[in-house]
This record gives sequence, C-alpha cells and structure tokens, in this order.
Amino acid sequence: MAVELQKANDAFYLAFQKLDIEKMKDIWLDSDETKCIHPGWPALFGYEKIIQSWQGIFLNTEYVECQATDTWIMQHGLLGVVSNTEIIHSPNQGSLKQARVKATNVFLFEENSWKMVIHHASAA
Repeated sequence: MAVELQKANDAFYLAFQKLDIEKMKDIWLDSDETKCIHPGWPALFGYEKIIQSWQGIFLNTEYVECQATDTWIMQHGLLGVVSNTEIIHSPNQGSLKQARVKATNVFLFEENSWKMVIHHASAA
C-alpha cells in the first residue's frame, strides 16, 4: 500500500504543477476536519475553504514547477504520512524564482483510495 500512498502524494504535486483544480478537488477528503497550512498562511479548516485557497493560488499563478524530494513515507493501517521537501519554481518579475518548502502530507485510506486530510507546508 506504500506504493499507492506514494502515487497519491505524486498526484497532489502533479495537480499543483498543472494548476488543475478538478484534480486537486479529487485528492482532498471532503470533510470539515481537513486542514491545510500554506507557507505563511493561517491554518485553513474544511474542504471548501481549502479548495477555495487552491483556486485562488491557481488563478494567480501562470506557471509553476514543483518537485518533491527527500521523501519519507510512513503508513500505519488506514493512515499515511508523507514528508518531503518541495522545490518550487515560479515566475517572479521576469525570471524564475526557486523556493524550498518543507511539507508534511497526511492521507486517510477511504473509499478504496488515499485522500489528503492534512497538508502543512512551511519555508525551509
């Protein structure tokens, strides 16, 4: 199942990189108990607020590259945790800016797939 957990984490970063809100919606567990912390933002609770935050990010981003490195995976029963470093490239004043972000992604196995319940990212 760890392979499937890795695939779920990869799908999250692919949705981010492709700025694909529909794929991002599919990744998250539709629950009031989900939590997302973007770097420098207050904690967001609940599926609707989290998806709105991604919509805002995607609408204000013309291009982004995101690669997950230094990945560590732990799975225990129906709960999976993935920790990694995000290397993000995005345009800034005519050039590509690189940012390194430490992220922890928590998934719950529900309805035969891994669904994200927590994404916590902060500047490295």
